[in-house]
Amino acid sequence: MDKPVTIRRAEVKDANLLAALGGTTIYETYFETDDPEDMAKYIAKYFNPHTIRAELEDKNTKFFIAEINGKAVGYAKLRKGQPAECVKDENIVELHRLYVLEKLTRHGIGRVLMAKCLDEAKADGFDALWLSVFDLNLRAIGFYEKLGFTIVGETGFYYGEKRFSCHVMKKEL
Repeated sequence: MDKPVTIRRAEVKDANLLAALGGTTIYETYFETDDPEDMAKYIAKYFNPHTIRAELEDKNTKFFIAEINGKAVGYAKLRKGQPAECVKDENIVELHRLYVLEKLTRHGIGRVLMAKCLDEAKADGFDALWLSVFDLNLRAIGFYEKLGFTIVGETGFYYGEKRFSCHVMKKEL
C-alpha cells in the first residue's frame, strides 16, 4: 500500500462508524462458512451502535481506528479484565478485536494497528498481550505467529447454537 496508514484513538462519536466497520469485516471473513442467520444475529447483537457506544464509554476498553486518506479501513480494540483461564493470573491485556477490510488485508494495516496496541499495552504497564482466534482461521493464526505470538491454551466461543474452539495466543511485552 503506497498510502500511509494513520491510527487514531476512537471516540464515542465513532460508534456508528465502528459498528459498520465491525459488521462488514465479520461478514467478509465468515460469510462463506457461517450460517447466515447466526451471522446476522451476531452482527446485530455485537456490532450495533448502542453496544459499540457502551464499549467506547467503558474505561477498561480502548479502540484504535486505522485510516487511509481519512477513511476508516480497520480497527483494533484493547480490553482490560476478562482474561482467558490460561492467562488469568498474569499482568495482561486482551486484544479483543483486530479487523481490517478484506480488500486491504496484506497491505500492512494489521501490523500498524498491532504496533499501536503493543505500544499502548506497554505504556499502560502490562507485561503481555493475549488474544483468542478461531482455530480454523489459519490466516489470522499465521499473522499473529509472525508477530511473535504463541499458542498458550484453548478457549471456546459461542456463535449461534454452536461452540467453536479458539486458540489463546500471547506475546510478552
